[in-house]
Amino acid sequence: MLKAIDVANFFIYLNKKEFELTLTNNLINHLTYLAYGWFYAKNDCELFSEKIYSIDNHIEIENVYNKFNKYKNNIIEDYIGEFNISIFVSKEIELLIAVYDYYSQFSSNYIQKIICHSSSPWSSKCYETKIIDNQKIYNFFKSRKYFDDIHQ
Repeated sequence: MLKAIDVANFFIYLNKKEFELTLTNNLINHLTYLAYGWFYAKNDCELFSEKIYSIDNHIEIENVYNKFNKYKNNIIEDYIGEFNISIFVSKEIELLIAVYDYYSQFSSNYIQKIICHSSSPWSSKCYETKIIDNQKIYNFFKSRKYFDDIHQ
């Protein structure tokens, strides 16, 4: 199983190739969370095992937010630790590329609104610090058409 930091580093890898996003700590956490949700719903298994928190109206993933926190709101261009694409299997790569391609069309603020939308099962937690229940994440993403209606 991957670690959440591996997924975050994959988004940095993609951004180095395509440079479509201004990757900040919050945005990397949001993309990593969205990848987790879509992967879990599509494959009925978790992408990584770290806990996901709703903190002050944004998502923080255990070990990702703290490791990238040194960048504050600045652009993140460097990996945390070593990055090795060979640790990813094809279904992980395909989904991570799809998440990056789809969500790169939106601003970081819009992605944050998607995550804390009033229809989401954790919307009541968006202004307090809570672990987001994995089953609620699974159910929410499973009930959506792939990418098309998460923000509805």
